Amino acid sequence: MSFQVTQGLFSLDNFNDCHAILGVAVTADTNTIRKRYLKIARRLHPDSFIGQDQSYKELATQLFSKLVGPAYNTLCQERDRKEYLLLIQLKGKQAIQQQVSLATLGDIAPTLAQAANLDAAYEQALASLVPVQYEVLTQSLDIIGQLSELNLTYLMLSQGGSRSIPTVPTASATTGNDPSNSTTTSPAAPTETAPSKTASSLDSYLRRAQDYIAQKDFRSATLDLRDALRVDPNDSRCHALMGTLYLEQKNLPMARVSIKRALELDPSNGIALKAKQRLEKLGQKVDVGGSTKRGSSSSTRRSDSKSDQGGGFLGGLFGGKKK
Repeated sequence: MSFQVTQGLFSLDNFNDCHAILGVAVTADTNTIRKRYLKIARRLHPDSFIGQDQSYKELATQLFSKLVGPAYNTLCQERDRKEYLLLIQLKGKQAIQQQVSLATLGDIAPTLAQAANLDAAYEQALASLVPVQYEVLTQSLDIIGQLSELNLTYLMLSQGGSRSIPTVPTASATTGNDPSNSTTTSPAAPTETAPSKTASSLDSYLRRAQDYIAQKDFRSATLDLRDALRVDPNDSRCHALMGTLYLEQKNLPMARVSIKRALELDPSNGIALKAKQRLEKLGQKVDVGGSTKRGSSSSTRRSDSKSDQGGGFLGGLFGGKKK
């Protein structure tokens, strides 16, 4: 089972960000690290998944043995931890020398760059991610990546890296001095910078993710699905698309877990059913059993029975043509 993370510190010469894996600050002491490790170990223990699909138990076991255990072994001894801390400080300097842009380090980078108290902002950002890190295991790698982006941002800023973040050019940047263009003084739409907990914003994230998957732009699809799951972590469509994303990347075990979750939330989800067929043709059985619909929201209870309309593997996500 592949557990490749390419964000943050992981992107620097295949570095292994042990702090991100454990969900602790780069300044954490050995006692804090041990407490966090024990909490994760209890969460990933097989007894925590009684009655659930065997593939989910296997995923928990693999996360623990391939990521959590080795990360803790690196940080549990005081001398080894100090040597590792020197190494990550060097990684921060390397990123500054390579002129890594904060704009590439996730949504939280601007907040840290503008914070009057960097340490407090860093701790607050950690606190928003760590509690959910191993709650939905199919999302754990993505959250580890976000934590590593956060760690790299903190390391760069704490070592004097530039706090400037390039902005994306707007329409006004290309219209010159044409007074007839009314967009030259229009502010950026706020709905694109902060997820709104509404059905329309959720649909917007899912539509974009659908398009990105079709274009093989898997990184952008991941970012939009991440935002969608923040809006509603129990939306069947989100998990179905995440499973499709894993399928396209040939990560069959992770795809199987995501598709199983999607069908638990909504057995009629058309995208999940098609992905289930693809998985089974590849020898990956998806044993859903009975539908639990546990914790499903109003959006997940909507039927996807019209999912075949519109054509294509992803064409029926919203049961009709795009408006």
